[in-house]
Amino acid sequence: MLLIEIPSKSFLVGEYAVLGGSPCLLYLGSPCFKMDSKKIFGEGKLVGIPKGSPAEKYFSTHKQKFYGQEISFIDPYKGAGGLGASTAQFLGLYKKINPTLSLSALLADYRAAAWDGIGTAPSGADLCAQTIPLQEKKRNFVWYYPERQQIELADWPFLQGDFILIRTGFKVPTHTHLQSLNVRSNKDLFARLSLTQLQQSWKQANFAMWNLEIANFQAELENLGFLLPESADLILELKKVGGVLSAKGCGAMGADFVCAFVEKSQISVLQSYLRQRKLEFY
Repeated sequence: MLLIEIPSKSFLVGEYAVLGGSPCLLYLGSPCFKMDSKKIFGEGKLVGIPKGSPAEKYFSTHKQKFYGQEISFIDPYKGAGGLGASTAQFLGLYKKINPTLSLSALLADYRAAAWDGIGTAPSGADLCAQTIPLQEKKRNFVWYYPERQQIELADWPFLQGDFILIRTGFKVPTHTHLQSLNVRSNKDLFARLSLTQLQQSWKQANFAMWNLEIANFQAELENLGFLLPESADLILELKKVGGVLSAKGCGAMGADFVCAFVEKSQISVLQSYLRQRKLEFY
C-alpha cells in the first residue's frame, strides 16, 4: 500500500502569536515521518501511535474506513518529541481516507480529536504546514495565516545569515499547556506578540533587523511568562558564542528547541561549541 511521508516541523516564531490570530513561521525538515500500511484480516490496527492521541481518536471514530488495514507510524526521531510527530500521525491517517485535502476540514477534524474544550484549542499551524511536501535541495519554510487558513511556502531570505535548532532536552506537553491558556479572555496579551516587524525584515532580507526583532520578541515572550527558565539560561549561554546574533525558544514555553540565528561565516564556530557541549542540533 501507499507509503506516506510527512516532514518534521519546528516553529521558528509565532507559536503563541498564532493563537491570537497573527501569522507564524515554521521550518519543515527531514528525515520525514512515514506511515505505511498492509492488509490484514478483520478490524484495523495501529502500530506506533499512542492510545489517547488525536490520531488514535480519529482512527477510532472512523474505524470502519480502516477495516482490513494495519497502519504503522515510523518516527525517525525515536520519540524524541518537538518535531511534529503527533500532527504527522493525525495527518497520515487523515490522508489515508481523504486523498483530497481541504485545510478547513482538516483543521475541524483535528480540533475535534485534539481539543476537549478546556483552555485554548491548538492552532493547527504545524498540521497545515506539514501538508506541504518537502522540496529537494532547498530549505522549506512556511508562513501560516490563521484568519484565512492559508499556507505560504517561502525561501530563506538572508544571504549573510543562518540558523541552528538546538534540542534543550526539556519538554512541556503542548496539550496540557494549552489547557492553562485562555486566549479569548487575554486578547490584549496576545496582541502584544505581533509579527509585523519580523515579517517586514523577512521580506526585505534584512538580517540585522530580523535579529533585533527576534531579540525583542523573545524578551516579550519571557515577560509574559512563556519561557522555561532552562531555555532562558541556554539562550543567554548561546548569545555569548561568537557569531550568534539572537536566539529564541521554540514550542510550548520555548522548551523543545532553542533557535540560534548566526552569521553564516561563523556557523562552524557555533557547531563546534554545540558538539563540545554534547548538545543535539539540526
